[in-house]
Amino acid sequence: MVKIGIADTTFSRVDMFYFVQQQLQESNFDGETERYTVPGVKDLPLACKLLFEKYSCNIVLALGMPGPEKIDKTCSHEASTSIQQVQLSAGKHILEVFIHMDEAKNEKELFQIAKDRTKKHTVNALELLKSKTALSLFAGKGRRQGFQDAGEVKQPFSKGLNENSSQANLKIGLVVSEYNKEITSAMEETALAQAKALRVEIVKKIFVPGFFDSPLAVKKLLEKKEIQGVVVLGAVIQGQTSHDELVAFTAAEKISELSLKYDKPVTLGVCGPRISKEDAVKRIEPYSKRAVEGVIKLIRNLGDV
Repeated sequence: MVKIGIADTTFSRVDMFYFVQQQLQESNFDGETERYTVPGVKDLPLACKLLFEKYSCNIVLALGMPGPEKIDKTCSHEASTSIQQVQLSAGKHILEVFIHMDEAKNEKELFQIAKDRTKKHTVNALELLKSKTALSLFAGKGRRQGFQDAGEVKQPFSKGLNENSSQANLKIGLVVSEYNKEITSAMEETALAQAKALRVEIVKKIFVPGFFDSPLAVKKLLEKKEIQGVVVLGAVIQGQTSHDELVAFTAAEKISELSLKYDKPVTLGVCGPRISKEDAVKRIEPYSKRAVEGVIKLIRNLGDV
């Protein structure tokens, strides 16, 4: 069981732990969390160390809010240095989530920075737990925590670059089959959470009775200028005949033709055909997430051709 450690302080003026919990719930995290609260940022290194050694955490989020005075800056620097030493000693990641009180002009802005930075770093932690390349999709893209993404710097001599392919601006459509709804509803929830985590906007969502009915909905979405790609979710469960194969292959062929016609990517997060309901349930999360990640990669890669 994966366990995320969260070290926070009583000195902070915002409950950053709440934002971690909120993001973990939105991301459908099914592991465990271990909280360790200390007075101030200088106490965070030991808390992180104990979260690894005593509580067997796989990764730790160190949440702190240093004050604006010179002594606060010194404490923050010393804490940061010690956190790095703990990280190197443990051989595990510690994501330092510090919000400096003088970053904001007022309390409202301070709250928003704390919320944005904490939630984004929580997503980063989840990605790091997957693999060492889970964040590679975003390398060099100017992602920021606490503020709007800066975006990547394009080569001035590149031709045919789609300036809207910056991930923060991606807009996609979603088609969800309602047949086998207990499966597709979970797939929809997972896809929405993944799109949000990857900062991609789903501008339009269409529900259809079954996967066979998806092509028309895909066509309607692809016709919209602002939509750059479409994700289709469905579950085609094996029955007593080969009807599931006919449904899946026919719909997939039509969707492929539409993708080529409109010159926009369409990815399928479809469980089946030739699959049992039990096996489909096991594929809810990976198929849904891969479909969202796939359309993002295609939009970006095709935009650079």
